[in-house]
Amino acid sequence: MRRHTLHAGLIPAAALVSLASAQGVPLTGMLSDSTTGPLTAGVYVANTISVPAGETLTVDAGVVIKFEFDTRFDVEGTLLVDGTPGNPVIFTETRDDVGGDTNGDGSFTAPAAGWWRGLRFVDGSDASVVRNAVIRYGGRFIDGVQLSSSDATFEGVSVTDIEGSGFDLEGTSFPALTGCRVERCTGQAFDGVQVTALPGFSALSGANNTLGTRVRVTGGAVAPGQSISIGPDNGVDGSIFFDANLLIADGGTVEVTPGTVLKFDFDQRAEVDGTLRALGDRKSV
Repeated sequence: MRRHTLHAGLIPAAALVSLASAQGVPLTGMLSDSTTGPLTAGVYVANTISVPAGETLTVDAGVVIKFEFDTRFDVEGTLLVDGTPGNPVIFTETRDDVGGDTNGDGSFTAPAAGWWRGLRFVDGSDASVVRNAVIRYGGRFIDGVQLSSSDATFEGVSVTDIEGSGFDLEGTSFPALTGCRVERCTGQAFDGVQVTALPGFSALSGANNTLGTRVRVTGGAVAPGQSISIGPDNGVDGSIFFDANLLIADGGTVEVTPGTVLKFDFDQRAEVDGTLRALGDRKSV
């Protein structure tokens, strides 16, 4: 049987149903609500796909997107993933049998980290919200979730089995991460973090990550006029790891609340020209 492929802008949303098969609905190219329509519950098999700048793509609860080898999901516009705790959206690879044996190999091959690349959010994707999603078996050349100057929002997102870090914040990325968990990644759990992004983190967790289940700060500058508060909920298990100097400029302020553990790597330091308030209590010692 000849395989059909969905190309953005060529096939209306209603035609998705007619393309469904035991192998899932194929996806490729640029996708958006205005051209291809939202992705509704079902299994999709993706080549490299993207949400163009200025466009929005909605992904409903129960959607499973399986990526072919060495492909990725680029978000230049707005991605709205609307999973639920009991019915998450799943981003995975084609050998994963969740939702059915889409590659037709039975149980002959097992899914593994590094098959596909991952989700990449760039400048212009700030309005994206990924809620109650599972991202697994990616990390080929990029990390599971790579943010490049993006302030997207992630709530209840699980990133597992990645060849690389779970979340990697490149450049000036200040995402909101709430209730996210990273497991079995070969890199860091939460990497490339600017210290001024920490107030946007809460209830993070993880386990069994090769380079550390931690929030790794690689940019520690607090500029004049900036004021941030850092607490135990901004890290993992109350701890934040600094692989950079904490540099508080004159006119900058950092408050560290009770129970917070700041861990500095070898030869790193806190240099305070502005204001540092670290007022613990006996209960948190």
